[in-house]
Amino acid sequence: SILARKIHPLKTNWMRLASTREESKRLNDMKGARIIISASGMLTGGRVLHHAMRILPDENATIVFVGYQAAGTRGRQIVDGAKEIKIMKQIVPVRCHVEVVEGFSAHADWKTVLRWLEGLKKAPKMVFTTHGEPDASAAMAEHIKQRFGWSTLIPQYSQTVVLQ
Repeated sequence: SILARKIHPLKTNWMRLASTREESKRLNDMKGARIIISASGMLTGGRVLHHAMRILPDENATIVFVGYQAAGTRGRQIVDGAKEIKIMKQIVPVRCHVEVVEGFSAHADWKTVLRWLEGLKKAPKMVFTTHGEPDASAAMAEHIKQRFGWSTLIPQYSQTVVLQ
């Protein structure tokens, strides 16, 4: 297998890394087909926005979202079928093909989080569940209450909590 031979599965002779903002912007001027891999998967900021402004209106292009797209993000709007989105104060039409690859995440699942909580030497005064959709946060809070008997809180957007 590729991994057993210690060969990077994505690196090819044609792959070019864009380490600077200028190198990244030059990708937009290239002719022909290309694949741009970016870490900003929800289109919330960074260099990827420049690429999105070029890719999204192109009906011959495809944008692939790998992983979760949080509510309220540009990525989520596109996945949900938005026909246009706002990027850098400009309305950008979404004409490209949109693909979603499920199952990849950099975050632990709820069972892993519970196992991590088991390792705490002292029970926290409060556990805040802040990640994921509202139903998922509520389910996680309930798991914590049931399993450990700890107090939980799902903070609302812009809510301030005073810690003592």
